Amino acid sequence: MDLKGIKVAMLVGPGYEDLEFWVPYMRLREEEAEVTIVGIKPGETYTSKSGGLQVTAPVGAGSLNPQEFHAVLIAGGWAPDKLRRYPEVLNLVRGVYQNGGIVGSICHAGGSDLCWYRERDASYGLPGNKGRLDQCWSYLGE
Repeated sequence: MDLKGIKVAMLVGPGYEDLEFWVPYMRLREEEAEVTIVGIKPGETYTSKSGGLQVTAPVGAGSLNPQEFHAVLIAGGWAPDKLRRYPEVLNLVRGVYQNGGIVGSICHAGGSDLCWYRERDASYGLPGNKGRLDQCWSYLGE
């Protein structure tokens, strides 16, 4: 598979899962995708859940234009739970999706955490949630 010219944002945060970040990162690079490691803030270094590996994110989510990416990938571990607390991260993921891009999630980045990235409206879940995020249990039937 040749991914030359494909731009992927890989989200990383505190407590990311080693293999769920590094293996996809290396495979995407092997296929010549342009991979941008994205953190909460530019220049932050994050330690993996195991404490064995570190990664520095050269850019923060708030400084990126979602329209410039074909995909965003969220690795598991504890990081997704922390990342979803930052509006700039939510805006990046939501923006890539709304522009027709792919949102990939691995392990704990999927399930309920991934649902935080979806804009809610009053037709789903709890009344009055228009413009806010809600947990994903009401999405399980979709």
